[in-house]
Amino acid sequence: LSGSAARCQVVYGLSEGDSFSLKASGLATSAGNPGRISMEFLDANGAQVSAPLGIDFNQNTWRRFGRQGTAPPGGVHARLTLAKGPGPGQFLVDDLELTVTEF
Repeated sequence: LSGSAARCQVVYGLSEGDSFSLKASGLATSAGNPGRISMEFLDANGAQVSAPLGIDFNQNTWRRFGRQGTAPPGGVHARLTLAKGPGPGQFLVDDLELTVTEF
């Protein structure tokens, strides 16, 4: 992503109480303009039911990050967003992986 851009995808099959692992490799070509991967949990109407889980990338070298958690009460699916704020540089992502580890 470059400039001020974002891409989203809704993920079905991740529901209340499911344990998950979110992993990704990425880099931001301009350290002052980081990229972010966030995951929001949504109810059946598409309303957010908890604070988003986020992974920030602010280094100009490929790094692998991961987060683990449990889908909150009321969550019936999730929305993954890749975003880069305004300013120079690009946010590059590879090997984005969301795995349900226990349901």
